[in-house]
Amino acid sequence: VNVSGSNSAIQVINGDTKDISGVFNITAGNYSSDISSCLGSTVECNKHGDTYLVGNFKAQIGDVKYLSLHDAFKEAVTGDVVKILKDEVGLSYEPSVTNKDIVLDLNGKSIKYRNVLVGASGKLTIKDTSEGKTGVLDANTSNYAVHVKAGGKLVLESGKITNTYNNSNVGNVAVRVYGDDKTGIQSTFDITGGVIETKGTPVFVWCKGATVN
Repeated sequence: VNVSGSNSAIQVINGDTKDISGVFNITAGNYSSDISSCLGSTVECNKHGDTYLVGNFKAQIGDVKYLSLHDAFKEAVTGDVVKILKDEVGLSYEPSVTNKDIVLDLNGKSIKYRNVLVGASGKLTIKDTSEGKTGVLDANTSNYAVHVKAGGKLVLESGKITNTYNNSNVGNVAVRVYGDDKTGIQSTFDITGGVIETKGTPVFVWCKGATVN
């Protein structure tokens, strides 16, 4: 259904805040006002700037929730903490951190992406604030779960990084730190806590300038 117009296309009033999940099946979209009272239990409504977004949110920065880690990383700025809300499998996405310094709180959840990239002038600190410290960052379809290159910096404080990709042609690298044999640009992986666990290579270091501490 395509609706256009200068005024509200659909107005929903649920003054008694009764359960009307059987009347409407709203699962996504952007809205001009909070429609939480019109939603079922599988999705929620969250304010994004001047609009409200409906969806099944997987990550959060402050009071703003995101549909995926990929989206949260894109919107994050230096100093932000991206908190994982639910387990997620990100198919072929490659969430990236460049030109910013942010924290990823696994929050006891399991996330699986193609890989996470930490690139030029980017710093990513991974930690897990959950009581059991059971959060996991896993690779979905890649030889490495985290790729640190072009001067990026990764810090592991707590939580687990692994690579369970089931492909006999890959080395199941957890973290790949890639330097530059011409410029010697510094790409760094600092390990202060947490777990690196894989059936393949835990940390692969390549070229001048790549450092693991």
